[in-house]
Amino acid sequence: MYRKPMFKRQSGSHRRTLQKRQDIERGTAASRGYGYQWQQYRERFVQEHPYCIACTQNPSETEVIDHILPVRQSDSDSATGVADPLFFARWNHQPLCRHHHSQKTKQHDQRLASIRDQVVQDLEIDADDSDHFIRFRLLSMIGLWTEWIDLETGEVYHS
Repeated sequence: MYRKPMFKRQSGSHRRTLQKRQDIERGTAASRGYGYQWQQYRERFVQEHPYCIACTQNPSETEVIDHILPVRQSDSDSATGVADPLFFARWNHQPLCRHHHSQKTKQHDQRLASIRDQVVQDLEIDADDSDHFIRFRLLSMIGLWTEWIDLETGEVYHS
């Protein structure tokens, strides 16, 4: 009877090596702005918005506070991380479960990063506009979700 030869993976597998390299290049969470101030903000935001806005059928608990329009992380010409004006802009945050955060990151972040300046300009933000109003306009404008739960009213909206 044929037996498949035993294969022992070397301790530094290619995938782990690539992941370590990416982690080093990316920097720590704190160096990217997710330090104490963000943790405090995140805790309050999750208390206020405990459910994922994209889970319209079976609500899941919020696990991630997502930047709808991605924050710049390494652009020498612009403010990055916490210095980016969109980092702490409440209207640019949405509560998501891990599933929807992964889906959004994989399918939309590259596109949104490339059009973010134009989107912010098109939003025509007025100082009197509420975060809720701006977030609603933003989600409607970019077509991120086919339907989402409004954070203020709990109503389900469709793009």
